[in-house]
Amino acid sequence: ENPQNNDYYCTAEFTCKNGEEEFRPDITLFINGLPLVFIEVKTRTSLEYGNPAEAVDENKRKHIYKAAGYYACCFSCITKTPASSGGSESLKL
Repeated sequence: ENPQNNDYYCTAEFTCKNGEEEFRPDITLFINGLPLVFIEVKTRTSLEYGNPAEAVDENKRKHIYKAAGYYACCFSCITKTPASSGGSESLKL
């Protein structure tokens, strides 16, 4: 209702642990000191090794959700596809 009453913080490469599970997202957004948004950023200079979104497959997503535990309310993967892949350069969220 009053977002201005909250504290917001963003950091890169913050290590998140939940028991034995651990991961380090590219970007972590904190709201009132709680890590609530995790973002992975993937890019490729060519599609020779596949689409960048394929780097965050189902197994990696499961690992992230387990490690995030009850903190995460949002996980996103931002990808950058090169123009040389037959289209224009684009970012996807």
